[in-house]
Amino acid sequence: MQHSLLLLMVLLLASCTAGASDDRPAAPAAALPPHSPPYEPPPGVKVLRDIVYVPGGGSSQSLDLYYVPAPNSKPRPLLVWIHGGGWMRGDKNPSVAIRFVDRGYILASIDYRVSSTAHFPAQIQDCQAAIRFLRANTDRTIKMTVPA
Repeated sequence: MQHSLLLLMVLLLASCTAGASDDRPAAPAAALPPHSPPYEPPPGVKVLRDIVYVPGGGSSQSLDLYYVPAPNSKPRPLLVWIHGGGWMRGDKNPSVAIRFVDRGYILASIDYRVSSTAHFPAQIQDCQAAIRFLRANTDRTIKMTVPA
């Protein structure tokens, strides 16, 4: 089931970018409100903030990992939260999916470049890069979220 959902998500992301190309320079950044202050997770939930998934990408290409420490636990499922905002606004804080962390999931809440700083399909490409980063760092991610 998990593999089917992942495959469906990858196919959806790939189909959104097929044939979509825009070489125009990005529009000047609109006056958008700054990022919200860091979200304080519920008691017992730990967070690793601002993990950059694109080297040199800065805070707009970063993610936060939320988890409940579980010593000697087996691998846990990972949920990826992509915030709303129509690719135009918003940020990874706070994530309404935090309630799944208490149920044994690890939550990756990702940020991406908004359309005022990068033209479509850059937002989809950022989401794909975050998924690639998480997949490539699965073992490392699990080690980071399990106390020594």
